[in-house]
Amino acid sequence: MQMKRTALSLVMIALAFTASTCTTERPADEVVIGLNPSERSENVQKNADVLARLISERSGLKVKIFVAQDYSGLVEALRGQTIDFAFFAPVSYVFAERIAGARVLLKAERKGKPYYYGCIVVNADSSYRTLADLKGRNIAWVDPTSASGHIFPKAALVEAGIDPEKFFAKQTFAGGHDAVLLSVINGTISAGATYANDTAGEDGSWTQLGKGAFKGRIRPIFYSPPIPGDNLATTQHLIDTRPEIVRKIRDAVAGLTDNPAGKQLMQQMYHVDAMIPAASADYDPVRRAADLLKLDITGKIGGSGGAAVPAAGPTSGTAQESGQEPGEARNELISTVAFIAFAILGAAFLVFQTIRERRTRGPHGTAAPFNGIAAPSAGVAAPSAGQAAAHAMAGMQNVTVREPVPPPAGNVQFSVRNLSVLYPDKEGRSVRALTDVDLEIAAGEFVAVIGLSGAGKSTLLRCLNRMNQPAAGAIFFEGREITYAQGSELAAIRRRIGFVFQQFNLVKNVSVMKNVLGGRLAHISWLDSMLGRFPKKDRDIALRYIREVGLAEKAQSRAANLSGGQQQRVAIARALAQQPSVILADEPMASLDPKLAEIVLGMLRRFNREEGITVIVNLHVLELARNYADRIIALRAGEVVFDGPPAELSEEAVERIYHTDAEELRAG
Repeated sequence: MQMKRTALSLVMIALAFTASTCTTERPADEVVIGLNPSERSENVQKNADVLARLISERSGLKVKIFVAQDYSGLVEALRGQTIDFAFFAPVSYVFAERIAGARVLLKAERKGKPYYYGCIVVNADSSYRTLADLKGRNIAWVDPTSASGHIFPKAALVEAGIDPEKFFAKQTFAGGHDAVLLSVINGTISAGATYANDTAGEDGSWTQLGKGAFKGRIRPIFYSPPIPGDNLATTQHLIDTRPEIVRKIRDAVAGLTDNPAGKQLMQQMYHVDAMIPAASADYDPVRRAADLLKLDITGKIGGSGGAAVPAAGPTSGTAQESGQEPGEARNELISTVAFIAFAILGAAFLVFQTIRERRTRGPHGTAAPFNGIAAPSAGVAAPSAGQAAAHAMAGMQNVTVREPVPPPAGNVQFSVRNLSVLYPDKEGRSVRALTDVDLEIAAGEFVAVIGLSGAGKSTLLRCLNRMNQPAAGAIFFEGREITYAQGSELAAIRRRIGFVFQQFNLVKNVSVMKNVLGGRLAHISWLDSMLGRFPKKDRDIALRYIREVGLAEKAQSRAANLSGGQQQRVAIARALAQQPSVILADEPMASLDPKLAEIVLGMLRRFNREEGITVIVNLHVLELARNYADRIIALRAGEVVFDGPPAELSEEAVERIYHTDAEELRAG
């Protein structure tokens, strides 16, 4: 039994060492730049390689591009050091400055101006001429965090003494500028919010829709104050540690529009004419608009003002790798040798730990009394090693140990009771990432967890598979408490829980098949795991799921040679190869374009329906949650603010989730 425990732990250590050895080291002259998705994500994705080449030529550095699925995913990538630089929209920059230590370098200039506008538009054939004509009508905003399509025009109304909650009969979020415009043109909505480059009505989003085909169909009737342009930002950490790299990238991006090719590219991607120097104070208008709407875009948790610290656990550094230099056979051999070497080191360490553990046990294998806690009497279940440690710590600190929590009844996969998680901020103060969370998730559910970055979504998932240790509360998995699970007990739990990471976490130097076989490591002997030998049964299981995700022809291809969408499918196949009862997916769409995001979600839902696997997925895109999930759980500042079916997620609930305090607006 002890050998099995050692083997399982060995597998985890070997994988961790191998992943870090093969995927996290980057050349000193390599940087990764993140792009925001914009309204034209297909253009951004298509031109990413061209942009990387142009910046690389000007800077003399090796440049790679990461295209985020949404703005929050971009912030998380910078905070997790998956990327070194990012092109931010104004609202997401202010957020990134607070929670990721972002520092603006350059800002966009359009039509000779370093700003643009939010505006409210109507159908050109309608009788609406002024704002007063819209009283009692319906309006569509883009999304809660859109500067021009929501925050600035709504804040301008508030500043003018108009309460949008009372003024409009109904407010909805369309999900995109084009969707707003088409709703106005089709007459399904009276008015909508979007962006404009001038206040003459000659150059706005409506003039670009359908390549100008709808130019005369829209009439703007209200403009917001100027909005500072999109920007290029890095982190204070990079400025302090690699100032020469920062200077080279800043100068290269600033000079992109000096030649026709670069100018055309920036126009195609973001309608940018130039990138000019910028400072944090340039974005004070964003902060003021957010204050007017009482929006929490600064990453505050529970009003403490502290920034959430990234959760402990596996990082997403592998997203920085998009391939290696030629020599695939050599690289794969190095990976295998490294795997075996670190596995042997891990085995030696675990043997040492096993000897120590046995010395602390009584003659019959039960835990010996420790720090005043006696071994359990007959008929009473012995505490796990983690529970014993928790009791010991409580005894040393003179803290009252909580009474055992009764397990949940019925077909419950996860039960979370009064769960709280604390992180230290930069000053060493405790900041709450989750506060008194109570949830029960039934077996076979498809659950989407939504909320802004910093709301606690990733922390919740990492608690469910025990990557994070809660400060208080209890977690049950399939009727068994796992709050303090450690060692072999924790390994057995994680064998039942597949985890899909935002940035894939693949071993890029080896084949798709070998990556997916990683999901079978807990099912083979410790010797086979060290040598990378898998029985035919396990290879058949891996191949089955490679086929299921549509990559049969790529089974022997290196993971580094796949597209982002294909890599995410490999990650899903690897999780499925574990044959888990649950899949936890942490922002699996963040690095994918919208079409690929729907494909991946469709796969997760298919396995949920056909194989009865419970799926819990963190999502930033509200419409994806509505379209695919059976149930939506919304977090705000670490607390559950909505839990129910998508049909019950009202626009008022959306406002609460995304930090608009409707009651305070009415009172104002």
